[in-house]
Parts: sequence; structure tokens; C-alpha cells
Amino acid sequence: MSKNVVDFKEAAQKALSHFRDVMQDSAYQNICIEEIEKSEDGQFWFVTIGYDAPTNDSSYALSNTVRRYKVFKVDILTEEVVSMKVRTLE
Repeated sequence: MSKNVVDFKEAAQKALSHFRDVMQDSAYQNICIEEIEKSEDGQFWFVTIGYDAPTNDSSYALSNTVRRYKVFKVDILTEEVVSMKVRTLE
């Protein structure tokens, strides 16, 4: 009997849980799932989480926060988060 693969909802919840465990800072606000994508080889989910982080940069005159993003690579068979990377917008 083969093991069921992790669906995108489970991968998103795992990534979000991992984010909260690693980034234990109450200053982060507006945390949400931005994107979910399956890798081309079908072995991983890439889950992008966006959040507002505090900034001291005066160029953000209208807000004291800046939007940041992290991409989590989640194994589709084990549900293990195998990496977390900074995602920049192009």
C-alpha cells in the first residue's frame, strides 16, 4: 500500500506552522499564504508566505512596516519542511 501524498492544503498548513515556530516575533503582522506551487518533478510543494515586518527605513513614510516573503519547500511524501528561503519580488 502506497502512502498518500501531502495535498496543497496540508503543505500550506505545515509551512505556516514552521514559519510561526521559526519566526517567533510578535512584530510580524498580516501573515498569510501568498502562493502554492508543485515542483516540476512533483516531489515538493513550494509555499510562499507573506508578512508585514517592522522597518526603521524612513523611505516608507506611509507605513512603519514592509512586506516580506518566505518560500518553504515541503516534501510531498513526508510533509517535512526541507528549506526556507527569502523570496524577493522582481
